[in-house]
Amino acid sequence: MEKNESQLRKESIETLISLGLFKYFKDVDLYHGRAGSGDDSFAVRELNNSGNNTGNLNVSEMSGLYVSSEEVARQFAEVRTKQKGGIPEVHKIVSVNDDELILDLGFEISEMSKEDRKKASEAFARLANFSVSSALPINFNYKNIYFEVIFPVLKTLQTIPISDEEEKDVLKAIKNKYQQIIQECNKRGDISRLRDLSITDKQLEKLASDYINARNTRYLLILDPVTTIWDAIDGNMVSLNNKTYFINHEYLSAWLYNNHVAGFKFLAKSATLDKKIDVYQLVNIKQIMTQKEYGNYFQYMLLLEQVNDKLFKNIFNSELENFMETASGDELIKFVSRDSGCKDLFEKDAGIWEKWSVGQHSACVIDFFNKYYSTSLPKSMHSIMKLILLSHDIGKGEAVKRGINQIKANEIYMNTLFDYLKVPVKIRKLVKFVVNDSQSYTSQILLKNSNPTKEASEQFIYEKQAIKRLNDKCYNILYEIYNGNPTTAEVDTLRNLCLILQFCDSGAYTFYAKIKEGNAYITGGNKNFTDSFEMTNKNTPILKKAQKLGLVLVSNEKTKAQNDVNNPLLVM
Repeated sequence: MEKNESQLRKESIETLISLGLFKYFKDVDLYHGRAGSGDDSFAVRELNNSGNNTGNLNVSEMSGLYVSSEEVARQFAEVRTKQKGGIPEVHKIVSVNDDELILDLGFEISEMSKEDRKKASEAFARLANFSVSSALPINFNYKNIYFEVIFPVLKTLQTIPISDEEEKDVLKAIKNKYQQIIQECNKRGDISRLRDLSITDKQLEKLASDYINARNTRYLLILDPVTTIWDAIDGNMVSLNNKTYFINHEYLSAWLYNNHVAGFKFLAKSATLDKKIDVYQLVNIKQIMTQKEYGNYFQYMLLLEQVNDKLFKNIFNSELENFMETASGDELIKFVSRDSGCKDLFEKDAGIWEKWSVGQHSACVIDFFNKYYSTSLPKSMHSIMKLILLSHDIGKGEAVKRGINQIKANEIYMNTLFDYLKVPVKIRKLVKFVVNDSQSYTSQILLKNSNPTKEASEQFIYEKQAIKRLNDKCYNILYEIYNGNPTTAEVDTLRNLCLILQFCDSGAYTFYAKIKEGNAYITGGNKNFTDSFEMTNKNTPILKKAQKLGLVLVSNEKTKAQNDVNNPLLVM
């Protein structure tokens, strides 16, 4: 099986580790010191460095958590406590994933051998090998502006990157192109196209400028990543070869996230301690926990691993398992489309307003899981979850075409996918249950207001009862398939797979999702679906009703899990 992008990135990261530019987070002992109140609810991922203008490097444009050695953290906590009062707190910081990285910004690339510099350059080029529109998805409402105005102008340019001075001329060319198209539409009286291209000068300039700066950032990260990140930490511009370039922090954040870079190491003068110290600025806050918090997370993951070993182990051979765990939505659709039957099903119209195919929508759902919910499950369960996501709409194109019930179509056409992937009989039954049977319950619980005339308290009771009914269904299907009474953890795990499917399927229709159209990523954005979501303080979109009902991701909200059937184990 050919290597996917995730595997190729891993090889590049191993090269950079061997050269000394990267270290694994797990190999560095890091601590955060603060003047606290003794409140056990402290969680690193809730922190945000607002900073102030003191002129030293521990306050920067990029929000982050500052950590160092245990001794430095202790000193910091003691000084802060004297200044502010409270109780000195020192927290050991750990990472959720073993592949999280620290980039050493003090590393002198100029001192490397010519051969090593070439290796580093090639490795960084691979890490930046994802499109600008992947990091900055094009809003569906403006896709015609990009495809017909911005892209054609940028395509004609020979200069990469575009400096601050050059950008003004490029923006002028883009505005001229826009006016030319509008004049042509007016001559033809093309009202529909005029509506599609409607935009103000300021909006057009911002769209183009953001895209140009993101392209610059991508190129600069390939050319000189250490200088680029140094300058990005300290401000909004990079100076290189006597020219200045604007940095797009959103693209830089996507680069860090995409390559599991949790933070940077550098030497800085601490105003608090009045001395130079080795500082680690952690920016991938979502993936970082205190040691105490991680203990609870680890225990829950261990429980799910045990469930996985009984219910979902060895679904695929090891090579396919590894591919399923790491693949993007696009890579998975391409892979299963090697089978002509699957290809035909995934190319059919999904019947949704964006006019996307079943494959495009399914890829979007999978990427939504990869981005927001992958830490909800141990890696060993990613393959069963992605099999569910691949299957969830596989019959939709045929249902739309033939005017038949989608559940019936799914029941028939899932077997095409299962046969190609050689899915075991027991797993086929479980996936069909999650896709076809459970969604009537999860949509009632999380989306629908089943009876608008009911009082809020009555509605809440009704939704709790629906959770109980879903639990019972999960219990029954496990009993039937495995010929014995399932444990509470097994029932909870199956139900959580049902809930994650609902989160990701619904999320694919929101502004938080993205999908590939041609060579660009665009966002969907059904307003009704977007409005039914809210962002948690861990920057994850979650259906609003889930918060009220206690169906919250442990990796996103601090909530106590309960084993009571009416208060089920939390979705991780």
